[in-house]
This record gives sequence, C-alpha cells and structure tokens, in this order.
Amino acid sequence: MTKKYILIILLFVAGAGLLSLSSCQYNACKARDIVCEHNGLCMDGECVCIDSWEGDSCTTPANQKFESHYAVIRTELIDNTIIYDNDDTIRVTADPQVRNLIKFVSIRDTASFDGWEAKVTGNMVNITEQTVGSAAFVGNGSLNNDVITITLFKNDPLNSTQSKTTYVGYKYETP
Repeated sequence: MTKKYILIILLFVAGAGLLSLSSCQYNACKARDIVCEHNGLCMDGECVCIDSWEGDSCTTPANQKFESHYAVIRTELIDNTIIYDNDDTIRVTADPQVRNLIKFVSIRDTASFDGWEAKVTGNMVNITEQTVGSAAFVGNGSLNNDVITITLFKNDPLNSTQSKTTYVGYKYETP
C-alpha cells in the first residue's frame, strides 16, 4: 500500500510541475498585446496575415502597395524580334472590394480597352488568361522597392503572331 501512495504522490508532484512549467511560458503575442485583424494569426509576436491583407496588424489591403503611376520602358518582341523599345506609363489601380486584385493599363492603350486584371500574392502578380479582341494575354510580374516589372505574353491567332511585352519602371505620383 505504501508504494502505491508514494507513486500517486510522485505522479501528482510531477503533474503539478509540468503544469506550472507550461503556464509560465512566455507568449510574445500576449506580452505585446498584438491584435491581428481580418483573421490574421499572431505567431512569436508577429501577425501572419491571409493573402488579401498585410501589415503589422493585417489592416492593409495587399493590392494597395501597387496603386500608382509607373514610368516604364516598354519592350515588345513579336516572333522574337524587337519591334518596340520605348517609354510608356502604366496606371495601376487597386480593386477596393477584392483586396488581392489590381487592374493595370498602358496609358498608350487606354483608347482601345480598359486594362488587364492581375491577382496579387505578396509582391508578385499573376495575370490569368484574358482576351482582348482576337488576342489572348497571360503573364506575371512583381513590385520590389517601387520598381514594377510586368511581362505579358500575347497569342493572336487572327494575325498569326505571338508576342512578349515587358514593362519595367519606377513608381511616381501624379501632381
């Protein structure tokens, strides 16, 4: 009987010791009073946000950092031959409802259509296939330190051409 009581007491003391260790663990999120909005999670004192939100407390729409005008160099290759290599301006707008969607348009092309849509993930954009006239466009891009790079691939079966257009340039604000 005595061994049984000693074993119960030892198990009780060990359990209480484990409980006290786990309850004294430092929690950076609670210590700093971190609040992560829009279903973000706090891990090690930092918010981890879902795709369409970012920032210290997940309150900045992911597409907002792209919204601006960009002075770019536009290089277009048709069937691997350079046909355009000149300056252009791109206008990027952030969709206010879909926080990971942007729309961009070359200022030179505004008369013909209203732009391409792209999905934002971090600093990257993905342009899913979109049709303008008889041509299908697809592409990708990124924004790093206010420098935008967008590459569009165009397949135009009506004119039997394939082209690749790359825009690279800096963000600027209009007066």
